[in-house]
Amino acid sequence: MELANFLDTKCPGWQRRSLTTINDRLSNIGSITIRFAHRQREIVGTLVMESFNSTNAFFWFQEIRRWCTVSQYYFIQYGIELVQPETNLFRILPSFSLEEDEVSSDNLFPMELIRLDSNFYPLSFYS
Repeated sequence: MELANFLDTKCPGWQRRSLTTINDRLSNIGSITIRFAHRQREIVGTLVMESFNSTNAFFWFQEIRRWCTVSQYYFIQYGIELVQPETNLFRILPSFSLEEDEVSSDNLFPMELIRLDSNFYPLSFYS
């Protein structure tokens, strides 16, 4: 399931809600299994929506020794041209870490590349 569909289902009206409200809802949902369209990797954690998008978030890309946007990074590294670069970026907060430790360029993901299980159940559902 694409992230936009997940948000439509689990956080109705998310496009018109405040960032704080969306993140409070995502926090309430808790840890989920997250996959990616651009690589074979799975992470379990809580999604956090950021206030910036892939065209205005810059970081130092060591491989090419220059600053680049997240959008540029996905093109350079994976050959992916983001269709919706203006949408907010997301990061994943693993349940075993502090939130302030998790804001880094390797933990910022464009909305369109995040995938969730269509049979979504939060991990806490079974506890």
